[in-house]
Amino acid sequence: RICTFPVRAVRKALGVRPKPENLLHRRIYNTCIDYPTLLAQGLCGRIAVARDALSHTSDASKREFLCCAIEGLEALGELVNRYAAEAEKVGNIEVSEMLKRLAAERPQHLQEALQLVRVVQFGLYLHGMQHCGLGRMDQYLRSFYEQDLQSGWLTREGAKELFEEFFIALNRDADLYPGVQ
Repeated sequence: RICTFPVRAVRKALGVRPKPENLLHRRIYNTCIDYPTLLAQGLCGRIAVARDALSHTSDASKREFLCCAIEGLEALGELVNRYAAEAEKVGNIEVSEMLKRLAAERPQHLQEALQLVRVVQFGLYLHGMQHCGLGRMDQYLRSFYEQDLQSGWLTREGAKELFEEFFIALNRDADLYPGVQ
């Protein structure tokens, strides 16, 4: 089964606010996801917010939109779980467990936060949404970085390696996405 993401639902659920001049052929260009909110709440938290809003509105168009947002976020969570199952199948238990947590909870560590950002970027690329910026990573990842350093869960060198892996993964398939270098 191919996982698809409703464009409007993903945009709303992830906090994308495209400018009209950035829309071309119904694809989003030069946008940035609201990663601080996504990382603070996780996929399930964003679903809970949408469900709460759904329970407090009777407006038909808002209800339809919120249902689509929930569907899009659930599809992204399902995609994460499918990758978790595949990681487990090939014996990568650590990655499998991390992905399972990301599908159900908000990220707790820098590695999980980077993985969620990567999953969202990948999901958007799968749906043809190119040029989605990463925003101010230094701001929305700082608390994860500092917490992990302070707790001893991560060293500065370990953090550097995570960022290197993140950007390599982000660019690994760049030739598959039009306009992405």
